[in-house]
Amino acid sequence: MAIPQWVVPIVAAGGIAFLAWWSRNKSNIPAKAPLPKSFDEATGMLTNWQHAPATPLKPWVPWPEAPRAATFELPQKLAPKIVARLQDEWTRAGLYLLFIREPNPLLDRPAIVALFDTTDPFVILRHVAPGEDVVAAELVTYLRVLQQTMPFRLVSASGKHATIAFLTKPSQAQPIARRMLELCPDLAQDDSMDADELAREIERTGTATFYWD
Repeated sequence: MAIPQWVVPIVAAGGIAFLAWWSRNKSNIPAKAPLPKSFDEATGMLTNWQHAPATPLKPWVPWPEAPRAATFELPQKLAPKIVARLQDEWTRAGLYLLFIREPNPLLDRPAIVALFDTTDPFVILRHVAPGEDVVAAELVTYLRVLQQTMPFRLVSASGKHATIAFLTKPSQAQPIARRMLELCPDLAQDDSMDADELAREIERTGTATFYWD
């Protein structure tokens, strides 16, 4: 039985669409990916691997030494794998990859990751945090102090929040929780969240999210 001619272009278009979807939703990073030699090379590598165009990320408040930065939209299920795979590797190249908008299975939208031409988490926070915001300034000051006694990795940051992951899960997180409630107005206004509950959550996950909006 001959296939009607009108079927062929429909099947072909469907096949092309599927291949495009499959390419976007699978990790195309080579098993032995070379270490990028520059920010531009890293941006090009991520764009080529995942077909995700880079969008320049300007600092909230410009300053002369602001690092170069770019964002990429990635599928929710794939983004954590890419960040986990490349964050440690590219730190050795003087680059830092983290979330600007984390995956949320309740929302039908891509995750957004950002690549920075620096490995200094406080430079990154200065880049994304509201520059004139008193809460943001106090939080960054507190995080600098906290980093000295409880080292952490910055895993997500935006104009509204910063999420850190402790290298060692805290066993006594009450001081951190109390300070979070003092510094973060949104947390303090949540009647369902007290210091003990927040401390248990930090101890369980090894992470803490600070809000400055």
